Amino acid sequence: MHSDTRQTKQAAKKLTRKLHYDDMTTDQKIVKLRRWLVENHENKAEIEEYLTLERMYIESMVNLPNNLVVLDMHIDDQVRRAELLVKLYPNNGNEGFLRRTLEIKAKIEAGEIIPMNEFPKEYWHEVSQ
Repeated sequence: MHSDTRQTKQAAKKLTRKLHYDDMTTDQKIVKLRRWLVENHENKAEIEEYLTLERMYIESMVNLPNNLVVLDMHIDDQVRRAELLVKLYPNNGNEGFLRRTLEIKAKIEAGEIIPMNEFPKEYWHEVSQ
């Protein structure tokens, strides 16, 4: 039975290598991300927290007409994901993403904007047309 499990894991590895990331399922993306992160980082708790938030991020994206994408994810989770991105994938792009996410959070907290995910989902479709 162990050889069946090993063969299944090897087949999954080959499949995730051949597929373009955008064509992978959420589970396949998480497997691929986990593999790289475990090889390159030691903090398993941060890796697992990031992967949980990444799954939430992927699954919370709602594509609407006119190329509008709504992220149905609380801003605090978005900020934490961005913080972990900077730690796990340090680069200027991720640092800029964290700054922009913090700016959005500040505007939400100041009452300057209301996140789209706080409106009823029916409204999302109305504004996207």
